[in-house]
Amino acid sequence: MKTTDVSNRLDDLYSEVEAVKGMTEETAQKFYNVDSKDEILSILYEEITALENYQGEDYSEDDGIDYVGLQQSLGLPVTRW
Repeated sequence: MKTTDVSNRLDDLYSEVEAVKGMTEETAQKFYNVDSKDEILSILYEEITALENYQGEDYSEDDGIDYVGLQQSLGLPVTRW
């Protein structure tokens, strides 16, 4: 999972927590099919904690492949330097 994906998911979760806090107990129970509003908040906070502790690699930068050398070795025209 990329760092940007984690960041986006965290933003979504924080927004969802705020939405749940604004709901009545009955609305939260019906919408999330839980026994109590605290139950869904607990689940959301667990997921937030797991994502905040995520130590994954961010592969969006450099993947380490020499694309120029690869294109030349395959006899292809070099399209980017």
